[in-house]
Amino acid sequence: MILFRPNRRVSWTALAVIVIATPPARAANPTMSECLSANESAIKLRGDHKLRQARDQALTCSASTCPEEVRETCQLRVRDLNAAIPTIVFLAKDAAGQDIVAVKVSMDGEPIGDRLDGTAISVDPGQHKFGFDAPGLRPVERSFVISEGQKDRREKVILSAPANVASAPPT
Repeated sequence: MILFRPNRRVSWTALAVIVIATPPARAANPTMSECLSANESAIKLRGDHKLRQARDQALTCSASTCPEEVRETCQLRVRDLNAAIPTIVFLAKDAAGQDIVAVKVSMDGEPIGDRLDGTAISVDPGQHKFGFDAPGLRPVERSFVISEGQKDRREKVILSAPANVASAPPT
């Protein structure tokens, strides 16, 4: 179904620029109570080393509808959390050393991505167990201790073909 059909005055390129430049839709702006609650939650989550969740809460209390003092504090907190949140880049290879992109990745049992294309993945600091699964290859699990503030840590993961379960009888 076509919702918009460009005419001579509007090109597809112009439409793409409009769509890209338009900010994503957001839920209603937070109330003062929600701002204060998000601020408190961000502080607690930061103390629990749940930096990604703390950043989400700090973004909530950074909204223009929040009281100025809370908003400014939360904006500083977002900046500090962005600097503290570690990132990791996984490089998946097969046994021949070829890159594999179609790899599903999980962290501590929760899915965090379905492709490894060289981009950094934000994670919380601490010890985590990562799972890697690619079609036709044996799944791999690896554990890493991720340090706060560590950026673009690179880890290579080798995925190999499963061992043949049934072997051919001798001739």
